[in-house]
Amino acid sequence: MSWARRRVGGSAIDAVLEGRVIPGLDGLRAVSVLLVIFSHYGFGNMIPGGLGVTVFFFISGFLITTLLLREHAATGEISIGRFYIRRFLRLMPEMLLMLFASAILGVLYFQPDPYRLGFPTFGDWTAALTYTTNYYHLIVLENAPLARWPHFWSLSVEEHYYLTYPLLVAAIAPKRVRFVAVIVVVCVVVLAWRMTVPSLGLPGHWTYEASDCRIDSIAYGCLTALLFRWRSDLLRRAGHWLGVALAVGLLLLLVSLVYRDPIFRESVRFSVQGVALAAIFVGLYGWDRSRYLLAMLDAVPMRKMGQLSYGAYLWHFEIPVAFSTAFGFAQQELPIVSRLAVAAGATVLVFATAWLSYRVANRPFVNLRRHFGSHL
Repeated sequence: MSWARRRVGGSAIDAVLEGRVIPGLDGLRAVSVLLVIFSHYGFGNMIPGGLGVTVFFFISGFLITTLLLREHAATGEISIGRFYIRRFLRLMPEMLLMLFASAILGVLYFQPDPYRLGFPTFGDWTAALTYTTNYYHLIVLENAPLARWPHFWSLSVEEHYYLTYPLLVAAIAPKRVRFVAVIVVVCVVVLAWRMTVPSLGLPGHWTYEASDCRIDSIAYGCLTALLFRWRSDLLRRAGHWLGVALAVGLLLLLVSLVYRDPIFRESVRFSVQGVALAAIFVGLYGWDRSRYLLAMLDAVPMRKMGQLSYGAYLWHFEIPVAFSTAFGFAQQELPIVSRLAVAAGATVLVFATAWLSYRVANRPFVNLRRHFGSHL
């Protein structure tokens, strides 16, 4: 019996479709947040932190689509109000805790270099609480590194997805062809828009941070979830071709990282990564020999880090700010061995803080989230 069968009582595809826990998903979150953390901790030229964010986007699309379709299959409808309440209770308590604690710590950050971060301004607060940090950064600050919580740009992209996507699912979930067509059109239109943006004179990094240019990274996860839900029979018959899909996905992901053409990186790269992640998910959950990789991703340390990934992402940027304030220089200026030691220690501190945040601001709301239909 395969590992996946021992874990969930069926195939890994069954776990995606009906299981209370999707094996390996927390492990993927752990890998993603570690990419982001080490990229920001002085290894940005070696570790693709941006890929970690893209994987987070893909997982959001995949997971939310899976859960919404489960709800529709079970009840014949999707409760938009209950969905919004669940998202609020999951995301906002830990974020509010981090914002207020960070603001207090900001009193200590008098030295502007290299991040120029100190006590948050009214604009910082407004952008964070309204999930508009990406556009605040791009338009109001003109992409200068002045936002108190610059990493909130990705939370803004996800929240814009959370606010709109359930309405789409509720409207057209039973209409399979139309549903798939809409998501495909989103992926194509966003790619075309990204290729147009550079000629419009918009602020730098628009194609990286703006929701209108990054929402397709989530949409590819949605498409993959639709494939699992509505064509699982095709996946079950694919056999060794699923292993080929996994290999092709990994190869495409590598190409997206090593090909450095500026036009490609600001436009096509995100589409290539979306297709690559879709192929990887198909191989990971459909190919029987992927059970060993799933087992590694589902190991206890990986699961725990994945469960704390949201808090870790919220808190991780405070460390380089505190470091530069205390020592007067950034972590990336250290020799590589010292930089690695500092990054490792800082990562442990971040996850310890995330665990405390989880206990204080997440666990008290678990039962209330269950009341509104949360799949924990």
